[in-house]
Amino acid sequence: MLSGLGRRARRGARGQRGRQWMAAGMLAIPGLALACLSCATPPEATPQTDLATALVAGRRALDAGHFQRAREQLAPALRQADSAEPATLRIDALLAVASAERSLANFQAASGQLQRARELARQARDPARSAAVELALGANDLARGADAEAQAWLESAIRFSRNAGRPGLEAAALNDLGRLQAADGDSEAAFSLFEESVTQARLAGDLELQARAASNAARAAANPEQAARWRERALERCRALPDSFAKATLLLNLAEQEQLRADTQPALADSSRLQAAELYAEALRVADAIGSDRMASYALGGLSEVHASAGRPDSSLSLARRAHAHMATPPQRATTAEPAAVPVPRNSRRGRRFCYSWASSAAHAEAGLPAIRC
Repeated sequence: MLSGLGRRARRGARGQRGRQWMAAGMLAIPGLALACLSCATPPEATPQTDLATALVAGRRALDAGHFQRAREQLAPALRQADSAEPATLRIDALLAVASAERSLANFQAASGQLQRARELARQARDPARSAAVELALGANDLARGADAEAQAWLESAIRFSRNAGRPGLEAAALNDLGRLQAADGDSEAAFSLFEESVTQARLAGDLELQARAASNAARAAANPEQAARWRERALERCRALPDSFAKATLLLNLAEQEQLRADTQPALADSSRLQAAELYAEALRVADAIGSDRMASYALGGLSEVHASAGRPDSSLSLARRAHAHMATPPQRATTAEPAAVPVPRNSRRGRRFCYSWASSAAHAEAGLPAIRC
């Protein structure tokens, strides 16, 4: 059914196009395995223990993109939890804290939490949570560049999801497998996986997953007309979502696609830049609503690049300075660097790490902030 299944990812270095897909283009929302599991699994009567309370707070922090806060809320409660806690509660908490660790680029810590969750799911004979854990393991390996390991986990997650009848989890795994195929240079296989992901997400009634996979399908599309249709579908579903970190990330991704279209289709440059500016402004509004300085910084950086490409250096530099001011730099690695007055090239190592390539991305890199895996 799926051309991507059963085929090991090539271990060689990714080409430039593949690196751009993984570092700047393909949407991978933190905490998605947990979100899919929450949607797919009927609610249980869970006692309001410290761990249950911490899980609610941690999920709320993840939704707003406050990963450090999520970890601080969940990790102590997990350490204090005992075996009397329901296995499902411990698994969900481990998934949540692992998501926070991965979003902070602490891949080894995330893997340790997920291996604990995997053993608990195995003991509980819970195929839905086994699927969620293996999906999260695949996402973690994908983020750290371990392609072959990621593909094995994702294929296993798809099998578990189908056995459990969880189309939302299957959709998320298909989407990540598509990202892997795209990074490996096989856009045709990636597009098929993204299409199937949209189908499964529709069966699950998950608008966020539909928007993610549709946005990725637009990047993998064979021609500009097909890409435009998928972008429209993604934007329609994105705008129906409540304000969240995921929504802001989706808007940034779609704005970046419009900028790329302006670069590659000169006849559409003006309209594409205008659309990109509107999407960045929308992402900025969402970032302000959820209190995410990080996302506000990325949105302002994108607006800065739009102004630069339109020949407005003064307003571009002003926006870059605003982006710099929004950066929530870790105290131990704080930076006072002023954003430069020249753009970072899209093809540069530093520019590829973020969803925009204007000068404020350099300050993000110096501050040690993790890249958005769009």
